[in-house]
Amino acid sequence: MKKVVSLVLEFFLFFLISLVFLAFVYMLNESCSLLCAGQNTRVFLFQPFLKGLVELAPFAGILALLLSFHVLVRHRWRNIISLACMICLAAIVFAVIIPVSFGLKMNMYELSNKHNAALQELHKDVIQTPGYFRTTTSGIYYYTAIDHNYTASGVYQPVYQMERKVFEPFKHSNLQFSPEDTQCDLLIKNELDMPLYISLPISALRQMSDYAYKMYNRGWLPYLCVASIVFALFALWGISFVSSWPLLSVFLMIVSFVGVLCANYFALCTQAMMPAKMFMSEWLSADSVNLVFPVLLNLLMLLVGSVIGLIAHLLRKKRNFGAEL
Repeated sequence: MKKVVSLVLEFFLFFLISLVFLAFVYMLNESCSLLCAGQNTRVFLFQPFLKGLVELAPFAGILALLLSFHVLVRHRWRNIISLACMICLAAIVFAVIIPVSFGLKMNMYELSNKHNAALQELHKDVIQTPGYFRTTTSGIYYYTAIDHNYTASGVYQPVYQMERKVFEPFKHSNLQFSPEDTQCDLLIKNELDMPLYISLPISALRQMSDYAYKMYNRGWLPYLCVASIVFALFALWGISFVSSWPLLSVFLMIVSFVGVLCANYFALCTQAMMPAKMFMSEWLSADSVNLVFPVLLNLLMLLVGSVIGLIAHLLRKKRNFGAEL
């Protein structure tokens, strides 16, 4: 009983830590990507943080399940009781946490409006900064100095029909800045691209989340078909028996976890598995295929993981039995 309580408490601790960490990273990304030259930085923005809590709760729940599997491997507690505990925790994630997150997501339009208002408040004192070339319809400006009275000095090159390199200096000219003008001063969003090894996984996870959200809005049956990924996650239970070395078992479980996510991404969000779906469409309608296919795929991964774990466990018992003789 003590181990059961410990596992449950560790799961919720993993969930809370993962949720707060992911929400903070989400908020930090929003804050940095919208950082403007001349803007006072703010460490904490409540609205993006709250949005991150709602958006990323499903990922935090699944990550907590993965970490709980690792705890079982570390403590070598793999029996029927621990398996039943993990089934209950998985039910909490897919029947409570994710539906509640999607339900709150329906109200995110109001939060988005507040978020936009917060960003406008954040950028209200932003003025354009010197040291940048700025292209307009009338020409190119280069400001050497800008003050808070919205007067500027610099050099202006007007646009002529004929190519003429004419530079006109100006000094203490009154300027009118619009929100579109201040957006030119985004320091990170317009200048830095996220590396592919980060942007591709984030894009894939976002597509999977959007697809699950769309299925949830259609009803419980379509959502449960997408939530069948929980079957494939329990393939990790079988993979944990492959090696008697805990570190190697954890590594194999992480690789298997990534494989489960990739398989579901290609099945749900791409056309990579269309030949298999076309084969099934000979007996089922297209909508039924989209519902049934992920269930069959995840059950297949569960079966493969369980068979691998069973074979590894039996071979280890046979080897140990032979050693005892």
